[in-house]
Amino acid sequence: MNNNDISLPPYLPYFESLNLLHEANSFINAHVSHLTATRVDDAALLYELTLDYLCELQSNANNFKTARSEITTFLIWCWDLQGLRLADVTRRHMNQFIQWCHQPPLPLIGNAQRPHFLTDKGLGLRVPNPLWRPFVNRSPKQSQLPAGAQAYQRKASATKNQLAVLSSYYQFLNDEEYCDRNPAALAMRRGRLKENPLHGEQDEAIKALSPLQLSYLLSTLDELAAADPARHERTRFLVILLFSTYARISEISARPGYAPVMSQIRRDKHNETWGFFIPQSKNGKARTVAVSDALLAALTRYRRFLGLPELPSPNEQIPLLVRHKPAQHGRDSQNLNANLGINAIREEVERVYQATAERLMQDGRTQDADELRTMTVHSLRHTGISADLEKGRALHHVMADAGHQDIGITSRYITASRTERYESARHKGL
Repeated sequence: MNNNDISLPPYLPYFESLNLLHEANSFINAHVSHLTATRVDDAALLYELTLDYLCELQSNANNFKTARSEITTFLIWCWDLQGLRLADVTRRHMNQFIQWCHQPPLPLIGNAQRPHFLTDKGLGLRVPNPLWRPFVNRSPKQSQLPAGAQAYQRKASATKNQLAVLSSYYQFLNDEEYCDRNPAALAMRRGRLKENPLHGEQDEAIKALSPLQLSYLLSTLDELAAADPARHERTRFLVILLFSTYARISEISARPGYAPVMSQIRRDKHNETWGFFIPQSKNGKARTVAVSDALLAALTRYRRFLGLPELPSPNEQIPLLVRHKPAQHGRDSQNLNANLGINAIREEVERVYQATAERLMQDGRTQDADELRTMTVHSLRHTGISADLEKGRALHHVMADAGHQDIGITSRYITASRTERYESARHKGL
């Protein structure tokens, strides 16, 4: 089949309707593959992540349609027009995108809402609707315009809704460790500052545990490990590792081509300091994270439980997080001596969150419990960074251990919590 023989819209709509979302579409697959090979090297990865995000909205059809529309428009601008990775989008880019949406090119403006795809009965395929456009002209004065003119009017509320959708989308990408920034949230915040200076004090949301929640979490870990060490000594070490090193879940879990081992926690050859070596992080670069005495103590305790020497030897190949049972599927099927994968780690941490939330509920801390249930594995990374900066650790040291490429990303964490601000204001005199 030659796509040149089929009428297509100026840009492809990217995502099917909800009931067909995960059905492969040859037109979209070919286009995303071409983008990945020629312009945007992570387009295929981002496309899969976006499918997962949209799938999470399946319980609300209206939310799904809105998100699909806004994300599709954003991808057209980033990928097709700018050749830009979403991880590289800054607030400046986001503002340029918003301006583009205020005055989109005429070929991208339709006169009515159209389905994104149609079924071509002759080919037996779903094809992009040639009449679909990312923008629809809703101007009531269209009939008074000269023939061929395309006036386009956009309400201010449309921009707010668009940024809200993209901010939620970027938060998902942050949680999935695709990127660390949220340019939509920054653009939305700056918009509030311009409209109402009183709103400027609202802090950009960083999903981290409060000191109280963290305290409860750590004591819950100790209780779980004491009650069932066979199951939860590993859990205790896992959570302390994530919190202390700011590690991303992908950096401590098994995946094709990577199986973390104990000897990645190793002593520097020139002194007595220890580091956690990460051979390849999200940005493709290796880094060594400084290991605290508390983490070293947690490692020693975990290794004693496993019947191992207190500290790993060079080139030791024992898995960093040893399975309790053989894997049921994949390349590690029936292999006990293998690392935990991403899903297993995520489930382990979520169980600790739930157990901690129950303890908070028992103590009447309902709000703290509800907030904790919304946290993800990635929240431990945010919590570790925030906690270290609040303790006064040097910004550039935290930046290096976190693997941030931009110090501005690390600087987002230097914001006193509302509780601290209110507490510090209690005793101010007149």
